[in-house]
Amino acid sequence: LDAFAFGALLTVFRIPKPKLQLALLTILLPAVAFLWQFVSSGNMGSLQSLGFAFLMPVGYQFVWGYSALNYYFAVVVFAVVSEGAFTNFLNNKILGYLGKISYGLYVYHNGVLWFTYRLRDFGIGEEYIKPASALITFLVTLLLASLTYHLVEKPFLNLKDRFFPTPGKN
Repeated sequence: LDAFAFGALLTVFRIPKPKLQLALLTILLPAVAFLWQFVSSGNMGSLQSLGFAFLMPVGYQFVWGYSALNYYFAVVVFAVVSEGAFTNFLNNKILGYLGKISYGLYVYHNGVLWFTYRLRDFGIGEEYIKPASALITFLVTLLLASLTYHLVEKPFLNLKDRFFPTPGKN
């Protein structure tokens, strides 16, 4: 619920110095999370998780970790919207296209990943399964999402002005 609460707060309150907070939190959050894991379990955990292991099982990190990450992403959203942070990156045509097909990416990725991970059933070594699965999943999901967008979503989107015209627009 705190993710929704932070989103609601953004509509009412300004985050002070969002770019500075974003820079500091980008460094401090992983540092605190790694330190927390080390103090709690005696090891740093996986580097790729940035100190936030899946489900945050170590040392009650789940109590504060989700709230900290939700605040971080609220700062990211606020910095983008109010300060124009990352606008050059976000205005990239490739990202724009991925945004258009994002629902299809979301819908298909898990099923495609399940099928591609079955490559191990063919005796392919475990060290090759993850990169091969990732690449194949990305390409197949991209293809399916693109086809769905162009063949299903776009025709329906084109009908919206016909059935639900915008007042004052001719």
